[in-house]
Amino acid sequence: MVELPDRSRPARSRAGHGLTQALRSAPHVARASALGLCALTALTLAGCGAPTEDPPPPTPVLPAPATLPAGETPPSASLPPEADPPPPAPADSGLAVALQPLLDDWLQQQGVPGAVLGLRLADGRTAVLAAGSTDDVDGEPIQPGHRFRIGSITKTFVATLVLQLVDEGLVDLDEPAGAYLPEAPFAGQVTVRQLLSHTSGVPDFGRHEDYARLILLQPAREWTPTEVLALVEDQPLDFEPGSRTAYSNTNYTLAGMIVETTTGQPLADALRQRILEPAGMETTFLEGMEPAPEMDVAGHFDINMDGQPDNVRAISYTGLVTSGSAAGGLSSNALDMLQFSEALFRGQLVSHAALDEAVPAQPGEHGLGIISASRDGMVAYGHDGALPGFAAAFAYLPEVEVSIVALSNQTGADVHGLISAALAEVMELR
Repeated sequence: MVELPDRSRPARSRAGHGLTQALRSAPHVARASALGLCALTALTLAGCGAPTEDPPPPTPVLPAPATLPAGETPPSASLPPEADPPPPAPADSGLAVALQPLLDDWLQQQGVPGAVLGLRLADGRTAVLAAGSTDDVDGEPIQPGHRFRIGSITKTFVATLVLQLVDEGLVDLDEPAGAYLPEAPFAGQVTVRQLLSHTSGVPDFGRHEDYARLILLQPAREWTPTEVLALVEDQPLDFEPGSRTAYSNTNYTLAGMIVETTTGQPLADALRQRILEPAGMETTFLEGMEPAPEMDVAGHFDINMDGQPDNVRAISYTGLVTSGSAAGGLSSNALDMLQFSEALFRGQLVSHAALDEAVPAQPGEHGLGIISASRDGMVAYGHDGALPGFAAAFAYLPEVEVSIVALSNQTGADVHGLISAALAEVMELR
């Protein structure tokens, strides 16, 4: 077995086993719940069935780009050539006042309990605003600093760690992953680059027929990467590595293991020392892998498939976040996400050469932990994420040096639409 650093586990979550108790009393609800979880335990963009011969394109960070005139190429994806420090982030009350009605209208149209929208302009002016409540039952008003689960945005963080190791000469993107994980399944057949870009063909543990059942029946189970890999280690690759793109959370389970074996640190420690502390992120945690404050915000998800979102605060997320971990275990708030976006895309966390490797060449493509899209002819880089009860997305527009993040406490909330509308408003204000 692959030897990983010792992990210092926090105490088990105090969240109750409401879901398990519901299963015991209502088997028909268990089946419906399993169907619902199956649609979401892949953590974000992938679905529950087996991969098709021609998988759908990855979900863009922003709405699909407009059609370009014949012969016209997408806008330049250039990033700042120098690693200048991120600008200061003074609060901009005027910007917040202008955007608050937009957020309030979006919340009402979506019918979700709450959301936070954060935005930072090139000159450092920053607005973080909130609407709605933490809970659909006796909830407190959501505050701009509240933390949300951000699901597969975690992948951008883990890819950043790997790129740091590339900068340090410790990892080669085009070496087999087996050079760093000699005993891990699939590692000898795929490269590090193929893991980060979802071109490996490694099967997605989130699609495994047993995964949703195990998460449902044992929501408080603490998973290790080895246990996650055991779900799919006997399966063949879905396709020849490098021949296609298909989203797989297992890619990032392996990538997280590469970080751990190369640094000699648990993933949570590597994230904190290499990204969170340097970027000034004080409210971001790898859930289940390090001590973290209890969540102020309750997730909302249609757990019994009756068409109405349910408050899932009482259900333990330990199984989801520890099995997801490197693929989807982070929680964060809007200000921290703006800090991360600025630090990453302004060259504070990895070299410019590494960023050039990471960003996709065309809108709608997967890079290395980064998805690209286009809005009003401008390139945007970022990622989105979902766990049952939460939806999140962030984007950076290099041409105007704008970072934006949207967080919501309900599954299926159209955070992409919120980002798009807010950007349109900001462009008008500029």
